[in-house]
Amino acid sequence: MSNTAKRRAGAPYQRSKYPEGYVVTRQNDGAPLSKVGDSVWDFLPYRTQPNVHESKLIITFRTDLSPSWTVALEEILITDWLGTSRVGPGKPASLASRHYSIALFARFAMTRGVSGPNHCDQRLLDSFAELLLRDRYWGQEDNRFIPRARSNERIVHMLQDVKLLWTHRSVLTSTFSFIPWRGVAVHKALKIRRGSRTENKTPPIPREIFGPLFTICWRYVAFFSTDILAALESLPNSLRHSKESRWTLGEKRKTAFDTVRRNPLALVDGKPWRPMWNSVKQLESDVVALIVSCEIVIAFLSGARPGESTAFEDGCIETDNDQNGFPTKRRVNGRIFKTRLKR
Repeated sequence: MSNTAKRRAGAPYQRSKYPEGYVVTRQNDGAPLSKVGDSVWDFLPYRTQPNVHESKLIITFRTDLSPSWTVALEEILITDWLGTSRVGPGKPASLASRHYSIALFARFAMTRGVSGPNHCDQRLLDSFAELLLRDRYWGQEDNRFIPRARSNERIVHMLQDVKLLWTHRSVLTSTFSFIPWRGVAVHKALKIRRGSRTENKTPPIPREIFGPLFTICWRYVAFFSTDILAALESLPNSLRHSKESRWTLGEKRKTAFDTVRRNPLALVDGKPWRPMWNSVKQLESDVVALIVSCEIVIAFLSGARPGESTAFEDGCIETDNDQNGFPTKRRVNGRIFKTRLKR
């Protein structure tokens, strides 16, 4: 069953139409997994990015929030999850981030005696924004990860999520009774200088470092891999995890590596590229080096991100031939995780 079918995407969420017990997520076989009113919503069956941590796919509603705040959170999340006529279905990781921002504001509001969105005002929202800018670690005490100082960009995104309590007013049971910052953009209203697109750009590896690194990686992939894979295939897997005595196991490994030594190694400048392996540990270290080399070479030549390159599958290479049957271009087929695609 596809993700879209499992969602039962349709009209925007309305409390009267989707009461407690309405199915939000389903298992791969279509069985109900999470429902409105549950304390935990599990989005793991909808995981499409292997590099996304599982914690970003499970939403746990705080038990210390009032029912009004909890209902508002559920309504916003399920609205974004199902999608609307103007915006397509959202991603689980985005929903988790949105839940965190709004739940943090609800927690702040309740410390000020505000029990629901309909009792909030602009001064409360300004106080919340001022707190985030003053204490960039606030609210991370119970975080399972190492606390990180929030950037201006992150704070702007959090406040934009809180504004959904007004933007989604047509589908919310309890909503803001005022227009946040009178409709002015968050960063302009608070005079926050937003970072450019290159603010978090990873600095390139210096050429004097990447040149030798890619050279040795290419050698592993293009030349040394034949020797490594041949030695690995000639070594029985049972030798790596055996319960036999050390002496018997040593004799078997010695016999196995006698077979490995019969295959000559590739030559570099007229000499073998490395001494012959004498142990499984030595061979496994080169296997790991080969795996890392493949990752670096694929990422550099294809331009794929780490998560996208690890998602490549067998047969992902397609070749375009000319009229005479000669290959003219090769294309790599994979999945793009960063760009939102139509579903």
